[in-house]
Amino acid sequence: MMSNLFSMGKQTAAETTLGHVILVFVDIDGVLNIGISDPGHGSPLSCNPDNVCKANKIGEATRLRSTSWQRLLAVSSRHVDTENSTYGDLCEGSGHLANIFVERLAALLAAAEKQGRVICVLSSTWRVKNMKGVRQLEEGVSKHMGKQWCFDAMTDAEERGNPSGRLENIGNFLTQWVKTYEGTFDTARALVLEDFHITPLNGWALHGMNMTCEQDVEAYLYECLPPLVDVAVRFVHTFDQWTTSSGMDIHVGSGLTSKHFRGAMDFVNNAIEALRERIGQKETAKELPALSDTDTGEGTDSDDYSCLGDEGPFERGVSCGPPSSAQPILLISCQ
Repeated sequence: MMSNLFSMGKQTAAETTLGHVILVFVDIDGVLNIGISDPGHGSPLSCNPDNVCKANKIGEATRLRSTSWQRLLAVSSRHVDTENSTYGDLCEGSGHLANIFVERLAALLAAAEKQGRVICVLSSTWRVKNMKGVRQLEEGVSKHMGKQWCFDAMTDAEERGNPSGRLENIGNFLTQWVKTYEGTFDTARALVLEDFHITPLNGWALHGMNMTCEQDVEAYLYECLPPLVDVAVRFVHTFDQWTTSSGMDIHVGSGLTSKHFRGAMDFVNNAIEALRERIGQKETAKELPALSDTDTGEGTDSDDYSCLGDEGPFERGVSCGPPSSAQPILLISCQ
């Protein structure tokens, strides 16, 4: 049974004592699995065991005719920084959930529970397009935590299907939550695990702010908060990119690698006083041309996909196309 605690009224919120709160915003594609941007197709290419197996079995002639195969092989064989493995090793699990990333999410949530009240918010497109997958994820996290677990909240179902739309939706949720529960918590932390539809922080804009680094995203989220509210924010961008020796640009939703996992864990475990300092320590970023609020930040690609149909022989992630008519669920419980 799901309940919307935001609709319970100010009196209920005022009577609730939350203490120290950690909000964890979780995307799934590109965070709990590995997705590959595949220009010319509506959905990302999944780096999962089945696809990798197929890629390793095809002949060279077929591979050379398809940039999708080439991207998949380039990613699956890529050594991951701070990991003693490749992306092909890390993707072990079901078709759309990597075991190691689900285990790391569970460890992160368990650590957060030791610090205070945890509110886990689903921000992924799966919230409107793959609820069966969400339930499978909840079961996987429950096994690792040794108890029943489920998401506490979801961001609004209405969302523009680009990076700025995702960030705006997270910011709106954070604004509403803080306004609703202001005065009922001592401190709050907001951790955002997100790949922004496999998009680099290359200057795409939201409400006049250009996103060129993780601190820019955090600065936007701080702008969403009322003044004098004791909240710290951390954004972890699960994204990787490189150019192959043949000149192909690769963009990957890398999943919760050990580097990202450690950064998230440090945020959860550190004292909130230390966390506040980060907002004033923005790294110097290369000057990039501003993009409009509706730009995705992704470039164009002239690769020829005529040898593959739209569906192709691959498993793909959930498309970030127009949302379904599902109503937003702002706060739920697994009763």
